[in-house]
Amino acid sequence: MLQEKIDPVDKARRLAIDFAERAAHYDATGDFPFENFTRLFEAGLLGLVTAPEHGGHGGGLAEAQAVISEIARGEPSTALVLAMHYNSHIACAVSQSGRPTLPSGYSRPIGSAQR
Repeated sequence: MLQEKIDPVDKARRLAIDFAERAAHYDATGDFPFENFTRLFEAGLLGLVTAPEHGGHGGGLAEAQAVISEIARGEPSTALVLAMHYNSHIACAVSQSGRPTLPSGYSRPIGSAQR
């Protein structure tokens, strides 16, 4: 099911405020922040870089980076795992496409020396 269009950075900013309240707990205990990922899912942010035809938003690298940065302000461990989540979705998209380039919204071919 295609999710509605979202303002991902605004949602991430608001979630980060909430995540910050529990950050010390996760740092002290080493517990995984499952609650944070439930909230990210509910906000539609886990599907940010997933293609629309697979139920995601089809967001690009700039949006993903901005969302990760906002989440990191509140709870860095959640941001790290979110970055890995986004990276795995991009890797799957590239693998399934059979192309050695990034999906739409990304600026250059994978392995390109251009910046």
